[in-house]
Amino acid sequence: MKIGWEEHAIRRERGWLTHYGEHTKGLVVSVLESNGDDAYLMRRLDPGTSLDGISNDVATEILGSCIRALTESSPTIPQQPSYPTLEEWFTRLENTSEASQRKLGKRIDRASGLARELLQASQLSLLHGDLHHTNVLKDADRWVVTDPKGVIGDPSHECAAMLRNSLESVGLDSPRGVHRRVDQLASVTGFDATRIAAWGYAQNVLSCAWALDANPGTDVSEVLAVIDALEWSSL
Repeated sequence: MKIGWEEHAIRRERGWLTHYGEHTKGLVVSVLESNGDDAYLMRRLDPGTSLDGISNDVATEILGSCIRALTESSPTIPQQPSYPTLEEWFTRLENTSEASQRKLGKRIDRASGLARELLQASQLSLLHGDLHHTNVLKDADRWVVTDPKGVIGDPSHECAAMLRNSLESVGLDSPRGVHRRVDQLASVTGFDATRIAAWGYAQNVLSCAWALDANPGTDVSEVLAVIDALEWSSL
C-alpha cells in the first residue's frame, strides 16, 4: 500500500500507473484498489528485489529497455489528473537557497541554460520522472516499474535520474563510468547521447538544489561528481 502526504501526489502516481498499465503489458505495477487521493493498493511483486547492486551494464540495459518500452507505447497525455511540466520543475533554479548557491555555484546557470535549450526542441510525453535502480523491481522473471512522479516533458529526460544512482558500480575516480552509462543508454533507447548527458547535467543540478533547499547540510558530493563528469556534454 502506498500512502502519501504531498498534495495530489498519490492521485498522479495512481493515474500514471493506470495509464501505462493500459498501454503496456506488465511493464508497470498494477493498481488493485484506491482510496481517493490518500492511498492506493498495488499488486505485490515477488521477490521484489531492485536493480541496486546488480552489475552496472546489466542494470543500465534493463533501465534503458524500460525507458524505450514506455516511450514506444506512445500513449496520449491524460487530461486528468494534471501533471507538472519539466519547464515548471526547472523554474526552481531561478530561486535557489543560499546553501544551493554556495554548493552548486555556476552549475545552476549552466543547468538553467541547458534546460532552456533542451525544452525548445522537445516532444512531449508523460514521463515517470524518477526512473532509477530502486524504482524497478523484480517480479518472477521480469522487471516492473514502480513509484512514478509523473511529469510532462522530453522522453530523453527519463535517463537523468539513473545517472546519479548506484554510483559504487560506476567508479567516481574518473568520468569514464558515467560516460559509459550515457553511451549505453543511447544505444538501448535510441536517444541522442548528447541530449541524455545534457538532461543528466541539468536534472541532477536540480535534484541537488531540491535537496539543499530542504536541508542545507545534505551531502551532495557524489552527485556533484556525476554532474561534473557530464560537463563535457554541450548542445
